[in-house]
Parts: sequence; C-alpha cells; structure tokens
Amino acid sequence: MKYIYYLFLIFLISASFSCTSDQLPMKQDTIYPSPVKVSQAQMDSVSQNDVERDIRYREESDADPQFSLLDVYYKKTSGSAKQKPVIVFVHGGGWTKGDKSKIDDTEGGQIPEFFVDQGYILVSINFRLAPNVRLQDMAQDIAKALKWVSVNIRRYGGDGKNLTLWGYSSGAHLVSLVATDPAYLSRYNLSFSNLSGVIAMDVPQYDAPLALRRLAKEKMGDMNPSDRITYLKKLFGNSKDAQLSLSPVHFLKSGVTYPKFLLISSGIAIDRPQTVNRDMTENFNQQLIQHGVDSRHVHFSQMTHLTLFSNFFDGGVSDAIFEFLTDVYGKQNSTAAHPRSHAPHDSEKDIENSGLNPEIRNRIASRLTSFERGTSGKIYRDDVPPPGQKAFHRVDANQDGIIDPNELDRFRDSQ
Repeated sequence: MKYIYYLFLIFLISASFSCTSDQLPMKQDTIYPSPVKVSQAQMDSVSQNDVERDIRYREESDADPQFSLLDVYYKKTSGSAKQKPVIVFVHGGGWTKGDKSKIDDTEGGQIPEFFVDQGYILVSINFRLAPNVRLQDMAQDIAKALKWVSVNIRRYGGDGKNLTLWGYSSGAHLVSLVATDPAYLSRYNLSFSNLSGVIAMDVPQYDAPLALRRLAKEKMGDMNPSDRITYLKKLFGNSKDAQLSLSPVHFLKSGVTYPKFLLISSGIAIDRPQTVNRDMTENFNQQLIQHGVDSRHVHFSQMTHLTLFSNFFDGGVSDAIFEFLTDVYGKQNSTAAHPRSHAPHDSEKDIENSGLNPEIRNRIASRLTSFERGTSGKIYRDDVPPPGQKAFHRVDANQDGIIDPNELDRFRDSQ
C-alpha cells in the first residue's frame, strides 16, 4: 500500500514541474462564446492600448474585409471594476460612402476621448455600402456588429447588455431602423432589450415616403430636388410599400418596449434655412411618444448638418447627448474634467476662434453665462460641467480658470 502511495506522490510532483504557471489549464468560458475568432495579437493589445482598431466582427468571405471592421475606444480597468455602458457609433455618408474613422477625424479626435473619459466605451463600426448592397443589408451588418459587441465587449470592461446606438446622417436612419424593426436583431438572438438608448442625428427618412415628397419640393444642399429624389429612389425603391419597409416609423407598435430615443436636427442647409429635417424629426418624435417611447427632440436652428459634428462641443450637441446618456445610465465615473487632454495654447486658441461666426460666439457666451456665480459676473472653471469645458477654454484668455465679464465681451466682439 505504501508503494502505491509513493508512486502517486511522485506522479503529482512530476506533474507540477511539467506544467508551468504559463501553461496551467484555464476553465473554458462557455457562457460567452465568441462568434468571431480573436487573434492573440488582438487580445494582447487590450492590455496595452486605449483604442483597438480594425477588429473583424464578421467572417463571411463574400464581404470586403474593410466593411467588416470595428474600433473599440476604452479605458483600461481592473477586472473587478464595474462594467461600463457602451456606445456604438454608425457613420453617415448618404448610404454610399463614409468610414468608422469619422468619429476620429472630427474635433481633433477629441470625441472618443470625451466619452471614454466620462465613463463609457465607444465602438465605431464599418458596414457594407450601396450600390453593392441594399439598405436592409446595411442594417443587418449593424445588427451583426451589435452581436459581436454584446458578446465580446466585456473584454474591454464593457456591459454587452447596456448598449446605445448612435447614428449620424444616413447612420441615424439605419440605427433607427434597427431599433424599431425587430427582424434585424432577432437574426442574431438579440432584441430591443439589448438596447438602452438610440441617438439619431439629422436625417429626414424616418418616414421615407413622406420625406421624399417633402424633398421633391424643397432644395437642400447643392443637389437639386429632382436629382436627389432619383438618388433616393435607387436606395429606398420606387413604390410606397418598398419605402415603408425601410421607414422606422412604419414598425412602431403599441405595447412594445423600445429603447429611449434622442433625436437631433439642424436648421441650415449650407447657406440657407431648411425645415425638412426639423419637421421629419419632430414627426418621428411624436410617433415615438404616441407609442409609449421615451423620446426627445433637440433642434439646433443655427447649425448646419456639418457643424453638428464640427462644432460638437461648442455648439451644444455634446451637452444634449451627455444629458441624454446621464438620463439613460445615471452619472458615470468620470476620469477627466473636460474633453480636451490639455488646455489649448494661445496660438491654438486664436486659430480655433478665428473660424467662429458671430452667431456661434453668442451661443458660446450665452451658454457660459448660465454658470455665473453671485453678482460678480465671473465664471469659474469648476462650475462648468464637462461638456462645456472646451467652450470655457476658448474664452478664458489668460487660462487662469476664471472668465470675467471683460473676457466674455472681448470674445463676443472679436472677429
């Protein structure tokens, strides 16, 4: 009996030397299987970088690889940290162009940093585009990307059951379609319960037939109405039924629980006022509310389609989105006081401010005056919430953390 015992002991000791700490078997994770293989290089980079680019979320061989990629912006945290809400960004481009880098190419790349510093994870995705695929295929790609995120985002500290879809321009139409027509999500065993919120920025095609009728009469941008309608019918179809099948408003049903919606619209098309985006957005907003959806519409009458993004922080858009996300998720743990990683130098400030028209200057000044303390007329940096910090730095000429009335007047009056 002793002989058997010693043999068993020798076996245990030898096994412990043959299995190093690097080779110890790990328990197989069967709760969150990955739908896409993630390379070791990608996994290693999670511990090294705050952004991981060009992750493939789909393996289909018939798709150009560039349209199957996403980027993840995140803040490294300990394994025991609370999982963070996730924002999934869908770019615009008229359904025919655009790229996930849109989020990085605007406002000096500060938009991803802003959301990450405010306690969120940001994912920006690519998807297939017309004329190679239909709008339905684009929506399906977005749903597929959401599936990848729901399963894999925990590796970056995110909560795969706490997602907000954010779309700009044509991307706003697509995220609204995915969030109202259950067919796209259900294909990947997802549902509206996986979405906490939807942010849709500046598109009229929530009700495609109605939008096409309006656009046939009103000029927007540099494309004449007849050419625009021809272009849109190639995407949405010629018949009313075809257009309704791609209209988010068409799928709203009472008794269904939809995510919360924030709808944003602009009031200027290049150099002239326009009302199509405002009216179509408000129409969708009222339809959502009538169907029991928590929805709000924020209209920026003095901003263009482009400046909603190019003046993201100074124009008030970031304020509206930040307020909405706080309503959806509550206040997150912030790791930065303002969206910029540094206060701009005077030369940088002069370059930034030189491109601001008087209307924008007045909007910034008026916004800041709401944070005045007492009767001195002074505005203190610590009293300004994170979304307004970039505006504060624009106006704070001597960078002392205080804006006095003279600084504010000089900013208003400067050309």
